[in-house]
Amino acid sequence: MIHKPGQYYAGFPLSPQPNRNRKKNKQTAHLILPIAGLVILLVIVGLAVVTQNSTTDDRRGTTEPPNQNSPEPIRVKNMPSIFNVVIDATGSMTEDDFTEAKAAAAALGLVLNKKAEQYGGDWADLLSVNFFGGSDEYTGTEFINCSNDSDVAGMVQFLEEKPHPRYQHTAIYDAIDMARLEIMELDSRLFADYLKHILIITDGIDTGSPADVRQRVQDMFPLTKINLFIIGVGPNADVSSFESVADHVIHIEDFAKLAAVLLELAKSTPAT
Repeated sequence: MIHKPGQYYAGFPLSPQPNRNRKKNKQTAHLILPIAGLVILLVIVGLAVVTQNSTTDDRRGTTEPPNQNSPEPIRVKNMPSIFNVVIDATGSMTEDDFTEAKAAAAALGLVLNKKAEQYGGDWADLLSVNFFGGSDEYTGTEFINCSNDSDVAGMVQFLEEKPHPRYQHTAIYDAIDMARLEIMELDSRLFADYLKHILIITDGIDTGSPADVRQRVQDMFPLTKINLFIIGVGPNADVSSFESVADHVIHIEDFAKLAAVLLELAKSTPAT
């Protein structure tokens, strides 16, 4: 979903996006298709969890929406979040696993959409879902405002229709670096402070990151301004080597459990 100059993210105007040194192929969707039964079930469960843990409406805190001319970020109690979900799309992922991963990301978007209805759109969460393989193999969506029903529906449709690219290499460090650059670029154009989260999902090990990218990530992370979650899925996922750079390393047995993990992270990511 490409936002043109003059449109709004979370209630605030953005400047035009600068050209990137590394090209990212963005895709959009314009028709709304019925949501799969699995996604609906996951959303219902997620909403119950979010509602149970949100007893007061303190999203806005005591701060009014910012003056567009103010250079200072606005800090509010329980700040909204930027989520960059990056999914392994290599050949080791079976078609069923790939479908489960897409459904989990779609469920996250729908839960964040309902959460925005509860708190109001001005401080809504922002979400992008991407797929990675080897170096420079990184495609997905622009960040969407989760209070925008049309954008969320378009993202869900995009995920439903996204074919499995079956990339040959797994460049996890490269995916982390690309996700970091995307978040920092977006954050530079926002007028408010957001919590920032990168969620890397893989069923394997890193086999394709260049040495310089690997070193750059190891030197930069952990970052105080970005929470990095590495989620390994299945018996072949070896993510222990990321314990020195990630804030959280999580291992689950199969992709059927992924949606519950994403919804739990969306619920529990604390304001600082």
